[in-house]
Parts: sequence; structure tokens; C-alpha cells
Amino acid sequence: MLSVRTDRLSDVQYLRHHWLFYGGMLGFSLAAWSPQVIDTLGSNGILQEGIFRMDHAPAFAICVFGLFYYILSISFFFKYLGPWMREKFGTAKTLKFWEYFVSLAWQIQTIGFWVLTITPSLFEKELEVIPGWLTTTSGILLVVLGIGSKMGAIYGTGYNTYYWYDMVTDIPNAYFVEVGIYKFIGSPTYTLGRGTSFGAALHFRSVPMLVAGVVDLVLINLFNKFVEQPSVEKMYSTPKQKEESFKSTRSNI
Repeated sequence: MLSVRTDRLSDVQYLRHHWLFYGGMLGFSLAAWSPQVIDTLGSNGILQEGIFRMDHAPAFAICVFGLFYYILSISFFFKYLGPWMREKFGTAKTLKFWEYFVSLAWQIQTIGFWVLTITPSLFEKELEVIPGWLTTTSGILLVVLGIGSKMGAIYGTGYNTYYWYDMVTDIPNAYFVEVGIYKFIGSPTYTLGRGTSFGAALHFRSVPMLVAGVVDLVLINLFNKFVEQPSVEKMYSTPKQKEESFKSTRSNI
């Protein structure tokens, strides 16, 4: 939620020592979400409607930039920037930098999806054959499925793995688990978790958002195949662990 670890709000010990760092992250995320909140309030008649509007061309450009910035930036971090920072500044400072770095990437991608909702509708005539209640209901169900899958992943692997901490610090987890959702699907956040994007597309009846969801799904799985899994295999490549299916017990956002 909000691209920050909201579980830390209940961690008094952590907040006592890192209140400035965490407060900055929380403030940044709230500021990044504010246009979407204002637009939602406008759509529900609480604020002036239509405060934010954008033509298709700039919205598509922002969306494409957000999709590729997210994947390329985290890939660059894991392959080049992260290892250099660990050696130059140490693991602790690298991890702190990462939390802001990945939060920024998530927010940029999220804004890329959101701007598609403030453009003039496309294919309205063609979509009239599909009942509005059907797309709304299906969209809500997919959003719930996506959020539930991510929560299940956090429950199964913990927050540290969910936020790629082992890859950021180059410190492997003590052990792997195979519980809950991982018994049925290997990478829930890279598959079922993307249901949020498709659900939003159905809810808004937005073909561009549907296309963006497909692109996001392809990109995150390419990242998993060419960046994450090679890194995980290298980190957990002891003889015993090689015999285990690490791909089915570890997944992230």
C-alpha cells in the first residue's frame, strides 16, 4: 500500500530510530497519490469534477515511460547500481537508498496507469454491447484477487522477500517456505497479482489500460526470468538448495 511498508507504522522500535527516514517516504508517497485521490473525490461529487484531464498522446507517452522506467530502473539497480553501492557505501545505506528508489519507480508506473483514466473515452460505441455491471463486477473481483495474491505472497515469504531485500543486500534468506498460495502457483505477484491492473481496466472500461496491463505483465515476467531468477539462483546455489525448486518458494512485488 502506498509503495511503502505500512506495517512499520505499528513498529514502535523502528519508528523511534528511523522516524525521519520513514516519515519522508510516507510523505512522498502521500504526495504522489494526492492527484489520484483528488480525482476520485471529484468523480464522487465531493470535489470539483474534471480537475485533471489529459489528451491521449501525452497520456500514452507518460504510460509507456512509466512502464519501462519501472522495469529498467530496478533491473539496472540489481545488475549494476546495487552491487556498486554496497561496495562503496555499505549494505545499510544501499538498502535505505533502495527503499526510496523503488518507491519512486512504483509511483511513476502508477501515475502512468492513472493518466489513462483522465483521457477521453475510446471505443465507447463498440463497448456498449458489454453491460456496465459486468465490467464493474469483474473488475472489482480482479482487483480483490490481485491484492489478495500479493497479501498471500507477503504472508508466505515475509515483507523482506516481497521487497527484494535479499537481492538488495546480497544476503540470502535463512530458508525457503512453501505455504499458502505458493502451493498452487510459483510467482503469484507476477501473475495473479497483476489482476489489479486488468481489474482497473475493466472497471474504467479502458482499452488503453488493458493494453498497458498486458505490457506490464510481459515486462515483469521478463524481469523475473532475466534478472531476478539468475540472481536468486546464484545466491541460493548450494548443492542442497539446487535440488529444491526455489522458483516456487520465492516471489516479490
